[in-house]
Amino acid sequence: MNKLLSFLGSFGMIATASNSVISCFGSSVSFGSGFKDSSVEVGKKITLDLKVDKPQKNAEIKAETSDGDIARVAPSISSDDAGNGIFSVDISGTDVGECDIKVTYGKSSASIKVKVIRLSAQYLDLATLKDDDLKIKPEMNYQTYAKKAILKKLSDITTNDIKEKQDIIFSDFEQATKDKEGKIVATANEEMSKLKGKTTFVLLFNEAQSAQVPDIKVTGDGVENNTLTIETNSDGIGQELYRTINIQVLNPAKNGYLQTYVLPAAYSFYIEVLELKQDESDSSKYTLRIKGKTLTDADDTPYFYLQYMAEEKTELQFFVKVVKTGSVK
Repeated sequence: MNKLLSFLGSFGMIATASNSVISCFGSSVSFGSGFKDSSVEVGKKITLDLKVDKPQKNAEIKAETSDGDIARVAPSISSDDAGNGIFSVDISGTDVGECDIKVTYGKSSASIKVKVIRLSAQYLDLATLKDDDLKIKPEMNYQTYAKKAILKKLSDITTNDIKEKQDIIFSDFEQATKDKEGKIVATANEEMSKLKGKTTFVLLFNEAQSAQVPDIKVTGDGVENNTLTIETNSDGIGQELYRTINIQVLNPAKNGYLQTYVLPAAYSFYIEVLELKQDESDSSKYTLRIKGKTLTDADDTPYFYLQYMAEEKTELQFFVKVVKTGSVK
């Protein structure tokens, strides 16, 4: 075995740690314990103090980066004129990412990995995020995908695995549409110390994915702009004013289903949501029977919600007016 190692060593074929290499001429070099994988912030600099274990007078010294857009590197000297093997390497962060830094001393070289981060994770204040960092275009226009995109962005910025609830709490979600940007509020769970502060992310509508998002459409006699108007000649309570509306779920999801509820409960004095029935031949179509009980208040129109439950909830607020015949213009 010793003979085999001796033979391999003569050809420079024995693997060593990252801060020590063996040249093809059989002599090894170590840059010391300071030569190790490191991280640096964008716009800042770190210095690695190196000491070669077997210095050579006038040995050429070079430092190279695999990606100058991520980090720049420069040795303190280009030649070991003193022959003491002592020099340093400055590494400056340029943009977020990871690259290799290669240092060559004479005819031997070794490499380390350097990760460039935008901010130290423990100091990231959400309130300091600006412009493009606050604009999110998720894969789909759902809350789940918005959260996923934000968590990824924050993880990239901090180089930490940012998690919902553990590190950040989301609230006040508004879905983006073709006509309006959405939003979601993010508040740091400061007890975890990775983040702090609070901010509002702007959600951009994803046109390419919009066709995949379920949508609820309601039609029927007296239906306009998601409002059903029931006309009656009577002022009394307890009217038998039944209407049926047609509902279709566009882009339905597998195992999705439609449900209704009235909110608030006080509206049950004016209207009653009766049977919701799914079409036997087309599962995306439904009918819903509604009963108007008495004239509704012009300043407080009763409403209920149609909810399509799938991976994400799609919700439509639907209004019902019960008015005197001829009062609708």
